[in-house]
Amino acid sequence: MKTETISYTKQILENRRSLTDIFITVFLLGLGVNLIAACIFHSLIMFKGNLLIILGIFLCILSFIYLFIRFLSKKKFHKTTNGFFILDMKNRNIVDIDSYDFATDIYDYLNCAFSESSDIKKIWDNINFKEKDDTFNDFLKIMNEVSEYYLLEKLSTHLSSFFNDTKHDKNEIIEYQRNDIPDILLRNRFLEMFSKPMEDRAAFISSKTDDNSIDLKNNADEGKVVLCFSNGARYSFFDLSLPKNSKLKRNIDNSISIITKRFTITLKTVVSGTNTYIPWEFTKFYLGLEYENIRSFVVSFEINIIFKSMALFKAIGWHYYNWLDSFVKELEKDFEQEYYLNEKINWTRTYAIIKPLLRQRNNGKTGI
Repeated sequence: MKTETISYTKQILENRRSLTDIFITVFLLGLGVNLIAACIFHSLIMFKGNLLIILGIFLCILSFIYLFIRFLSKKKFHKTTNGFFILDMKNRNIVDIDSYDFATDIYDYLNCAFSESSDIKKIWDNINFKEKDDTFNDFLKIMNEVSEYYLLEKLSTHLSSFFNDTKHDKNEIIEYQRNDIPDILLRNRFLEMFSKPMEDRAAFISSKTDDNSIDLKNNADEGKVVLCFSNGARYSFFDLSLPKNSKLKRNIDNSISIITKRFTITLKTVVSGTNTYIPWEFTKFYLGLEYENIRSFVVSFEINIIFKSMALFKAIGWHYYNWLDSFVKELEKDFEQEYYLNEKINWTRTYAIIKPLLRQRNNGKTGI
């Protein structure tokens, strides 16, 4: 089943056009009715003109209020997209799942963090994965932070790519970097660690000329290292390019809001410890793991979008905000469990193909 992607900015623009059309229609219809009514009630107007004028004005205002409420109610959108990760309890690590962007990235992030941070590694080693005791909360906290880092890194990359387009005036774009977002930085250990300057980190200072160090430079800003690995540690330059006058903040519920002149988008990462169903055949034949040795968990990204009322009346400048739709669409393809299993690898059809081959390999035995 294909995931239906909603175009949020397109809906708002369509609402704005519809609102304009209705205003014009109501005006012309009201004018026509008024001309007819003027003839019919001419005698009444002579005696009760003031009363009828007040009544007419009241009805017009009431109509406009209704229209505003009707259309402004469509300015709020909510979407929850669900992904998953698999815990290999035997090897005490997250499983790197082939072709699944989210699992591959958080697998790398965790191992880089373990290589550099003895604190995170010690907390992880102390977790009891077999029972939900007090250490299980430490597990959920780590997975929540690494998942949020994935979300922020995905957004950062998407925004950089979007605004690199020459049609955007650089004077209309603001760039937030590590030092501009202390409230967000301090509550995510992965973002704080991976974006920390290399000159302040022992893993990079000790091996500036080490063969294990790989630098990738940003062609748009010559000389700036945007990604580097050294001795298992990771450095990733972090920035968020946004339309001018945008703001970021960390909310009380640990969500992150991006406030622009057209809309506010709030992103919240939820790792509650809820299990999700993954076909055992997928675990055994695709991942090569025994089902009893793994546990699969849900990760949710909650996205709330509120368009500002005045956005309905602005016709230009929307090309600075179209990243919203493309980002949500990209996130679905790289993160959503349903899309991965049903679209990207089409597991149901894939297993139908490999099952006869497995039976043949096992000399016709059906105990698969």
